[in-house]
Amino acid sequence: MERTAILLSTFNGERWLPKFLESLVDQSVKFILVWRDDGSHDASVEIVRQHKNLRLMEAPHSKPGRNIGPILSFSSLLEFALEKTEADYFFFADQDDEWCSTKLEEIIAYISDLNQKAPLIVHHDLEVVDQYGVCIADSLWGYMGLDKSATRIEDFITRNAITGCAMAVNRQLANLVIPFSVKSNMHDWWMALIASVVGEIHHIDRKLVRYRQHGDNTVGAKSWWSGLNPLTNWRAGWVRGNEEYRSLFVQAKALRDHLRESGSMTHKADSVIGDFLSLPCRPVFNRLIAANKMGLRRNGFIFWLIGMIRIATTKVDTETG
Repeated sequence: MERTAILLSTFNGERWLPKFLESLVDQSVKFILVWRDDGSHDASVEIVRQHKNLRLMEAPHSKPGRNIGPILSFSSLLEFALEKTEADYFFFADQDDEWCSTKLEEIIAYISDLNQKAPLIVHHDLEVVDQYGVCIADSLWGYMGLDKSATRIEDFITRNAITGCAMAVNRQLANLVIPFSVKSNMHDWWMALIASVVGEIHHIDRKLVRYRQHGDNTVGAKSWWSGLNPLTNWRAGWVRGNEEYRSLFVQAKALRDHLRESGSMTHKADSVIGDFLSLPCRPVFNRLIAANKMGLRRNGFIFWLIGMIRIATTKVDTETG
């Protein structure tokens, strides 16, 4: 019985899948690959099925052209894996990356030294590469200015610091995060938010994935200063940032509902989420004071200032978020 399950959702990944699957073959720990295809119209399904060196379990696939997106796809995969396997640890995979051969071994060894009863996330750093495998950045954490030590709900309510293909969760946390809300911004962010309330978040200072950027990434990596680059369209970036800011309130409401319905809500989380959701309803000056008190932005003066301007000026529909 494999204690480790890798969850893979594919979508038109024929160009990248062979290298990714080969990096799984090189893993030093036994695992089961739990896979579903999200409506590909290329050779992705055939590539995975024809690979002879992997123990594969297929979850129900989407019909060609009926893509449900990564949030619902990974939610379906995790629910399927919890029911159909006895795995203790669940890893999430992107079809276009390459894994270090010791990734599973190192993460599982780290988890084995932690509190086995606690819901856990363990995550690690990544090397960012281009479509040809050439290094763009030695560290994703440094490239994007991510706070690797983030553990509080205040840290995650406005920004995610954990990358899906660099995270592992134990069964205890997996049972608490499903189903993923379609109102969340991404599956990894959803799990990080819940772990910040009900569990523990740990990081390993190791780059165990080559994180490929090729123009078709669902989210992708952007440098921490890209929004300040004078050569970019600042107006479009500001409008996009405002929409992302509004989406935080939709996600926070979904998180509150999930925690309450699952009986996982804590007094602190209820207070933090409530304070955050009340921000748009406050007078501007009080809004800024409350946001600062919550400690929502901690990564330098420029980004603090941008965050405060956005909080002060962006209108949010308090009915829908």
